[in-house]
Formats: sequence, structure tokens, C-alpha cells
Amino acid sequence: MNRDEAVAIYKEIVNVCESMRANAFNLMLSEKNDATAKGYQMRITMSPDAEIKQLITNIVKKHDLAMKEEKNEVVIHSPKET
Repeated sequence: MNRDEAVAIYKEIVNVCESMRANAFNLMLSEKNDATAKGYQMRITMSPDAEIKQLITNIVKKHDLAMKEEKNEVVIHSPKET
């Protein structure tokens, strides 16, 4: 995902997930050797919350993006084409 798409996704998440208590939102370029992601990725550090994660999952699916969960973090990115 390019930077403009990432910013638009960020705004959509903030609007839809009004009750989300995120500790941090980070936008960064994927590593060149990352086999699963391309372009920018968004990392959201937050406490586990099933309802918020479902809302984020719906947004990710709507935009044909990929999401992975790591400990207290959700990572959203464009999947690499295979």
C-alpha cells in the first residue's frame, strides 16, 4: 500500500473504531526482503480487544489488505503478489 492509502486506512480505522485505545500507530515501509508485504505497513499497538479487532478485520478485507497479529500489535499491509 502506498502512503496515501495507508493514511486513508488509518483515518477509516480511527472513525470506525471510536472506542479503540491504541498505545501507538506506526506507519513504516516494509523491509525489502519481507516475503509477505509490500509498500507501507501500519502497526497498531493496543490491548487485546476482540470487538475492535473484528472491526479492523472488516476494514482490511474491504480494502484487500492483509493483517497479522503479534502479541499486543496488529500489522496491516498489502500482500505481495505471488
